[in-house]
Amino acid sequence: MYTLSLTPMHQCPTLLAFKSCAHLYAMQAQLIAILPRAGRLEHIAERAKEAMALVYGGCKVADVHGVLLVLSGGELAEGACTLVSSQVEGTYLEKADACMLLDEYTSLEAGFTTSIRSLMREERGLLSLTIASRHYLAAARDPAGATPMYYASTPLHLAVSTSPLLLELCGFRSYVSIPAGCCLAGDRAGEVIAPLASLLWCRGEGSAREVLRKLRLQLSHVERAAVMFSGGLDSSVLAAAMRDSGCSIELYTCAAKGSADEQAALEAAEALGLKLNLVELSEQAVEDTLPVVLAHTCKPTLMDASIAVPLHLASREASSKGFKLSALGQGADELFGGYARFVWRLRESGPRGALDSIEASILQLQRGFERDHATVSAAGLELSTPYASQMIAGEALSAPLAMRVSADGSRKLLLREVARALGLPESIAERAKKAAQYGSMSEKLVRKAAEKRGYKGAREAAYYLRALSEEAKLKLVRELTSLSRFSTLSTSRVLS
Repeated sequence: MYTLSLTPMHQCPTLLAFKSCAHLYAMQAQLIAILPRAGRLEHIAERAKEAMALVYGGCKVADVHGVLLVLSGGELAEGACTLVSSQVEGTYLEKADACMLLDEYTSLEAGFTTSIRSLMREERGLLSLTIASRHYLAAARDPAGATPMYYASTPLHLAVSTSPLLLELCGFRSYVSIPAGCCLAGDRAGEVIAPLASLLWCRGEGSAREVLRKLRLQLSHVERAAVMFSGGLDSSVLAAAMRDSGCSIELYTCAAKGSADEQAALEAAEALGLKLNLVELSEQAVEDTLPVVLAHTCKPTLMDASIAVPLHLASREASSKGFKLSALGQGADELFGGYARFVWRLRESGPRGALDSIEASILQLQRGFERDHATVSAAGLELSTPYASQMIAGEALSAPLAMRVSADGSRKLLLREVARALGLPESIAERAKKAAQYGSMSEKLVRKAAEKRGYKGAREAAYYLRALSEEAKLKLVRELTSLSRFSTLSTSRVLS
């Protein structure tokens, strides 16, 4: 087995933390970092810069002792450590304080993964970071997996990126997602992945009072945000908590006319006293948006496409009105027991079976975040997922199972108590779950788009989406090639 010997972290000249805490966006950016092993950096560097500019509208570039870093925005600090604000032990830390905390760990005579493990486990927000040093490249993904991290390893290069599309446009056709809470560390000889933290390790008091207190604590420094709103329990609790924390928010709902989500959003927005922006989900809007979300998410399944299309349209509308942050209630169903399958497992296999099902769902959260992050980023916004933090996870996982699911079919009882504590009406506190793709009628419209092209049924619709995804990415490759002085063929040779 390959063993990596890394320089102690205090000797690393550059650290980039592009997302710390799901609710902050001080360094919103897409990133690709490339460590040359045996290949030349010139060709791939040019390609990476052009790909970033094409897909995200601009880029910042740094060469850290031979390691290429390309960002769509945010900050680059060469020769110094840069860490975005974070929450540690429930206390909000400003940027300078967070850097001091980092210095405490980097001053230790310890290996890289030991230092980062200590930092991530003490972190109460969501910390993801990329570190570039002489001959080294490392990336750590937050415990929830809210910030996607992918890597591609070839004999010539090691690349890390927040976007699978960027890797594909740079010629890396084979890439792997770094698991939530894990760190990838690589040099010119190889790479290793080590687990550092997990939401399943978090613990708290398990009370509605603490859930609400910590949710407000997380949101207290958010000044302005667009809440992706369905009118259901999760998004209503999130919107009410943000409103009460003094955040300037507007609600955004994308749904077909006459859909369940449209009606629920109108009623809930009126009860909350918040402005609702309705974005109509039409057949034409679905057909126009599918190529965009399929290219960015690289997840051409019927479910993923049906969730991504309305999310992208709502985020794009919010972006056009000057919002920078998109708040999403993702993670509440997994943590608080919102899925019907948890009840089925409880009835069939008892409490242990239900807990196993809940834990498995939490570990799969990262897959949905990969889709949602790419979808929202394509609209020019940063994704915020306040429920999927270590503080909230600790409270949810410490609550008795009966406060999450019960054999009589009750679900999310703890979160419903939070809704009542926020003063939400019973019509919202007791609202039943309806999946986004059904409540907005997006799946029906995606299927209709496939049927118009001769693909009938769910299985054939999946074929259509895969073909459309490849077509959309090929179009970007052709556009990139026309801009580049290097051909697609030469780039492929560099990366093979």
